Amino acid sequence: METTYLAALEILIMSLLFCFFPLGISTAIAVLLIVATFFMKNRSNLLLVISILFMLRIFTGLDLGTHNIGENIILKVNGGNSKIERINGKIPRKSLYIYGNNLEDGKSEITGKLKDKVVRNNREYYQLDEVYTTPIPRGFVNKYLDDKIRALTRNYSGDMEKFYRAVIMGEKGNLSDKVKDMFSYTGTSHLIVISGLHIGVIIAIILFLTGKLPLQREVRYFLSAVILTLYTAGVGLAPSVLRAYIMGMCYIGGELFYEKPDPKKSLSAAFVISLLINPVSVMELSFQMSFMAVVAIIFIYPKVEKKLRSPARREFINKVLLFAAMSLTIQIFLTPIFIVYFRTIPLLSFLVNLVAIPLGVLFVQSAFGALVLSVIGAGWILMPTVNLSYHILLKFIEVTSSIPGLSLNYYGIKKSGMIILLYFSIFGVALLKGKLKWLSAVPIFTLLFVNGPKPPEILDYKGMVYYSEKPGYLVSGKKISNKDIIFLRDNGIKGIEVLITTENTDEKLKKILKVSQELILSEGDEVKLRGRTFINIKGKIVELERIEKNIQM
Repeated sequence: METTYLAALEILIMSLLFCFFPLGISTAIAVLLIVATFFMKNRSNLLLVISILFMLRIFTGLDLGTHNIGENIILKVNGGNSKIERINGKIPRKSLYIYGNNLEDGKSEITGKLKDKVVRNNREYYQLDEVYTTPIPRGFVNKYLDDKIRALTRNYSGDMEKFYRAVIMGEKGNLSDKVKDMFSYTGTSHLIVISGLHIGVIIAIILFLTGKLPLQREVRYFLSAVILTLYTAGVGLAPSVLRAYIMGMCYIGGELFYEKPDPKKSLSAAFVISLLINPVSVMELSFQMSFMAVVAIIFIYPKVEKKLRSPARREFINKVLLFAAMSLTIQIFLTPIFIVYFRTIPLLSFLVNLVAIPLGVLFVQSAFGALVLSVIGAGWILMPTVNLSYHILLKFIEVTSSIPGLSLNYYGIKKSGMIILLYFSIFGVALLKGKLKWLSAVPIFTLLFVNGPKPPEILDYKGMVYYSEKPGYLVSGKKISNKDIIFLRDNGIKGIEVLITTENTDEKLKKILKVSQELILSEGDEVKLRGRTFINIKGKIVELERIEKNIQM
């Protein structure tokens, strides 16, 4: 194996150690790995340097300690999801969130005294006292792109502007749940986040435009690298963006220095650099999906293409079949991620991508082209194309999202990143050892038999309250959705005796939850159950005891 592959494997192992094991154990094993690397035959000095740098990064860049009540800390928080991104300038070792402090959208630095730590709904939350909040201003490039997009879309619908921002700026949070659900069901969510597809299209546009300038080849590629870097800095270093940027820079660098780029080495380099920047990002969904999709394209699809391509068929037919095969290969390879994170098993969504991806590419080409032309005040030329491609793509996704059977819901497992890692580990062995290919199916079947944790006595989450006392019952001031079912399953709730709600629940969802009785309360209605009294006040179901406590306080 070459240095880049070994470095990627060793850094992956060390990242997982510090994510899942106590500090002492993970440090001891990581040190043993580095020592073993030193004594390896035919080892590369670069491999040893990378391993040592990674260990230094962990101990200087990760927040490895514990924080006690009353301690003064500084947090960097993303107000959009209340997630803590830095503690005293270091990356949290695990996912942490803040509560009890009003946060505006965007990133803020919060200084205060740790008042409380709460584990709620399988997440750990911090609450601060004596708080001083300072908004973190956006960078110059981000502001510039934001102003340009606002000017370009001012004569178009607000929904089109939100979609434009999601695709070009990575601001997916402003999209409606309906739009996100449609893209999720049809297996085309990759079109509404910045991914390798987008960066590839953007690089092609940059090279095309710089190719029209009277520049030397070296200057042209250098200018392309600068533009790509500025764009990436403007949209932020999300895992998928960073991975695509590094691979794009490897391609541009290869062309700049007259070397043929190696996609496998580029992917390994992107993996290593990404984890050097954030060693615990390996457990993030976007990181896993981004890298695993490219692994499928680079390592698996060429074998499929070799067997499927036929000189007897017309070239157009070959291209359509190979495009469908690539989409299906990615879909199969990512099946464990879809099952664990989204509780869906994709079936026919790869067929939707045959049309959706070309439409998405057209939108990205015209949208980014308009953004570039806006520098000279000519972006308006492409905006009609941007608007048209947006409406065609959304209409296509809307129509296909109503087709049954594109994906199946499956709620029988708990969320576990370790299951995904198990799958891909065995899949990797099977890929290297041809005779063991059947092993790659084993982890898929193990997913079907994994049970969730024991449910808590009371679970309070976004308008829903579950009481485990028998009979177990759920009180919900909103209509139950698929996402709510996933959350309940993740917390070990497999069945509900009584459902108290304000609206009729879908029969399929009631069957999944094994609801024995549903009580629908209109405004002003109340019901008593197990010594508790619940009342519908302005469309919200509230426990009477909680109301009395609030009045007394």
